[in-house]
Amino acid sequence: MIKLKTVLKIGLSLVLILCLTACRRDTDVDSISSKLHETEYSSNSNVVESVHVSQLENTANGRITNPGFEDEIGWMNTKDEAGFEYSTLSQEDGGWTHSNDSSLIESSSSAFEGARQLTHYSVSNYHTTTDQLIPDLDSGMYLLSAWVKTDGGQFTSDLFAINHSGDEVKAIITQTNSEWVKVATPPIAVTKGFLHIGIRSKSLGGKQLNVDKVELVKMNGDIINSGFEGGSGAEVNGWQVNSTNGTESAASLEESLQSRGGAGHLKLLSDSPYKVYVHQVVNGIQNGTYSLKAWVKSSGDYQSLKMKAANYGGSEKIHSHTDASSEWQQITIDNLQVQNNQLEIGFIADGNAGSWANIDDVQLVAQGNTSVSLKKDNNPIYRNPGKGYVLYAPGEISEENQKYANLYYARYQWADIQPTEHDTSFQIIERDIALAKSMGLKFAFRIMNSDTEWGKADGYNVPKWVYDAGAKSYIVDSFGHDQHVPEWTDNPIFFEKMEQFVEELGEKYNGHPDIEFIDIGSFGTWGEGHIYSLEIDIEGNKHSYPTVKEMMDNYFEPYMNAFPDSQLVNVWGVPEFQDVYDWAALHGVSARRDGIPVWNDGSHIAYVHGVGPGIIELTATYRELIESGQWDAQKIADSYKIGKASFVELSRGGADDYIESEFNLIRDYANKLGYHFTIDTAQYPATVAPGNDYQLVLNWTNSGYTYLYKPAHVAVALLNDSSQVIQTQWLEDIVPRSFAPDFTTRTDSSFRFNEVDGGKYKLAVGMFLNKSNAKPDYQMGIAGGTDDKWYPIGEIQVSGSN
Repeated sequence: MIKLKTVLKIGLSLVLILCLTACRRDTDVDSISSKLHETEYSSNSNVVESVHVSQLENTANGRITNPGFEDEIGWMNTKDEAGFEYSTLSQEDGGWTHSNDSSLIESSSSAFEGARQLTHYSVSNYHTTTDQLIPDLDSGMYLLSAWVKTDGGQFTSDLFAINHSGDEVKAIITQTNSEWVKVATPPIAVTKGFLHIGIRSKSLGGKQLNVDKVELVKMNGDIINSGFEGGSGAEVNGWQVNSTNGTESAASLEESLQSRGGAGHLKLLSDSPYKVYVHQVVNGIQNGTYSLKAWVKSSGDYQSLKMKAANYGGSEKIHSHTDASSEWQQITIDNLQVQNNQLEIGFIADGNAGSWANIDDVQLVAQGNTSVSLKKDNNPIYRNPGKGYVLYAPGEISEENQKYANLYYARYQWADIQPTEHDTSFQIIERDIALAKSMGLKFAFRIMNSDTEWGKADGYNVPKWVYDAGAKSYIVDSFGHDQHVPEWTDNPIFFEKMEQFVEELGEKYNGHPDIEFIDIGSFGTWGEGHIYSLEIDIEGNKHSYPTVKEMMDNYFEPYMNAFPDSQLVNVWGVPEFQDVYDWAALHGVSARRDGIPVWNDGSHIAYVHGVGPGIIELTATYRELIESGQWDAQKIADSYKIGKASFVELSRGGADDYIESEFNLIRDYANKLGYHFTIDTAQYPATVAPGNDYQLVLNWTNSGYTYLYKPAHVAVALLNDSSQVIQTQWLEDIVPRSFAPDFTTRTDSSFRFNEVDGGKYKLAVGMFLNKSNAKPDYQMGIAGGTDDKWYPIGEIQVSGSN
């Protein structure tokens, strides 16, 4: 049995593998419905190219129909994929009936709530989707959650929500040991009144998923996409764009290092005269007095550029921006006395051809609060946990260039580590761990069973004693030398000896603090999950790949059992094993892909977006790619984004030449690898009294390619004038691992300081790998951070001691 590993745990609930991707679709209900019926579900993509729309008629008033599955209405179930059984539901007499048993709403004494639950199940392999379209929703940010229970066996299983733009959020469901747990998606914006939600499963036969109590909750009081994130594109996510002269395209999102906060901003520009109004209604605001703030820079040739506040129970207010500047300036509308729990906000531009304005970091600030817009600093290359550039062993790297890397990576032959059955030597691995530490780097490694280029001189990459014990093998020609290769299928002695070795390896290195990840590299050429150069032996016989079950049982499970506390990485090999890769990802196994930029574009590993580190490796060394004419810096940079990469190759046998020649590539993309956090804006009381609770509102942006997968704990601190920490408090409700890329997340936390002398302090935020650490571990792209990685967000007055 696999010792299942929790990917992410919040309290007693699991919020697993939070993913947000973006694609574009039509913007009205009818065309969305048509698209959803026409497309098919692709299990190999984070962008859902297929979802099957459900009943439109029975969902009304912006509510989920039958959220507890107490009736057979409101949901549609469909299938996909040859070889997987499925069910379709048809509407009869106001309800739904099922064509077979792979998905059904059933009575159960063990339902989470009520008497019934949704069940995905079949005696044979199945692939099914249960979903519905919810119309009549107010504009705003929504959270989707459900209670789920599974006994494992799913290749993929998730709760998802998709809005009119095709933006998708999902929470992937993993093994829950047959206990009910709650999963939740990240927030998703609704601006056109509807949302498509559902549950998908692709599973081995005989395994089931139960779902109950699906909830959709609107987050009140939030400005949707206040930082204008979401990448470059004509659609301004979260905002409506209107024009009186048909020039809506003058408003777009732009991703730039020059954005005020995060990675993006609103860009107003056209090569012809334009008139646009970019706006939204903020709902669910607590009545009271507010200020509306935004950051602007613009050219000086506008007819007019205005910020507007309206429909809040008071008279419309306008700020006319006339102070053109190429530097960011903050503009404000004060004394907005909200009386009806809402506020329309927007920007009106009457521009001449070529006139431009950038707008960023819109804030609504309650009276009595301090409002701060933090300045970002993305110029340094931040060496943060769980991301960065990789140096390959062996190779000498100058001390000057070691500062660009975060990881040292090595590969070994099994025979190097265990030359005899009772002589396992970890000396080589220990040597390289020590070398990595001396360079200030984490370490990672792979152990291979075949290497057709740099293998053992005697031809035995798998130790000879394994074959002497009866393991089956064959011989291939490896550059004029015989190499003994194990039969990859139906080879019980080989499987037994390999599992014993992996167990011993796990006893030594499971949970090792200096090891970032370990490759599962037991199968194929160089451990890369294929046998392209190993299929034909020296006698002309063709040899087989393992079956899917053998891959799971004999190549993946030994590592997953031996390393429950370590990050494992699958070496993506062939599409025929994608179901195995998906299944492993549900248990926290990430992925790597080589062959960039010649053979691949990074897309094969995008499926682990949110699971763990996606790792990109080049086809050959930098010098070899240059000499062969195959070096393409843009394709390589594109692969980072396509693959949602956290780690990418910097060197193989030496990095100095690469760094010197391609420094712009290295510098420009270093912080985008993995995650990259900024705090764009903050709100908190100007004065606090010791012993009382107060609210700290932060807007965080992740401008990296993917999610943070490492532990992270956020604390707030009081610093004195010398930046010494006076007192700290953990902000338990902030979960950085849930911060989606290209997205701004608003957190609203309670804080309290006790027994503090009255006076003026700096309020600062820090992120820790472990609560036991004395200082923060994470760097953020914020100007003014201390040497100890605390980030002051502003001054705060403490009124006196308690």
